[in-house]
Amino acid sequence: MPVFNDASSLKVGGQEVSRVYRGTVQVWQPPVSVDNPDPLEGLTVSDAIEPGSVGVFGGTSQRTDDIVFSCVVRFPETWTDGCLLEQGGTGQGLYVGVREDGAWLRFRAGDGGTAADAPLIGSSIHPSTSHIDISTTVLPSDGELHRLTWEVDMTTYRLRLWLDNDLLATSDTDGWTAASGFPSDRWAGLAQGPYLATTSIAVRGEPQVLWPGGVGSASDLGAYASQVSSWEPEV
Repeated sequence: MPVFNDASSLKVGGQEVSRVYRGTVQVWQPPVSVDNPDPLEGLTVSDAIEPGSVGVFGGTSQRTDDIVFSCVVRFPETWTDGCLLEQGGTGQGLYVGVREDGAWLRFRAGDGGTAADAPLIGSSIHPSTSHIDISTTVLPSDGELHRLTWEVDMTTYRLRLWLDNDLLATSDTDGWTAASGFPSDRWAGLAQGPYLATTSIAVRGEPQVLWPGGVGSASDLGAYASQVSSWEPEV
């Protein structure tokens, strides 16, 4: 697995399929035939959020702790921009959604004031944002239901993103500490945000429109506060 100090991308067959930034370890790989374990195995749900809700999910007191979110969502036949989940705001913010005219599925956490039009890399201006982008060209476009699961591990400021039971990518902020990691050592600020709603999307530069398919396209969002997945791939 290559290790990057700032920013890089991964190409398969000459096509850019993922972008991971800021002291990252990239583990994207094409779908495999083995049955990987459930990333939620052994976790206990702490909150269930209905689609169309706006609130503080995972609890304000847990925003310095680990968090896992998961939902079953219908993938569109044609990818367009849209927000699935946002929490916090321009101070610290977490965002999951599709951007750049449907080209990339993004999961980001940390500094919510980093403009999306600028590279989200560790710089003197915005040193504390980490994110994963997955090209929608390598995601299903089948109109079917799939489970997305995403995790913030605050011990290492690591982000992980799963599709069904397959790990898509890891953004591992190697060497970060509470002093050099996410602002105020939080994965998101204390402000409320939407799950499959367009109200109060405040993370800078991300799409303000609803996830393709709208409110009826996903299940309740499960929050697993103060927990991380024990997932390991089958070999």
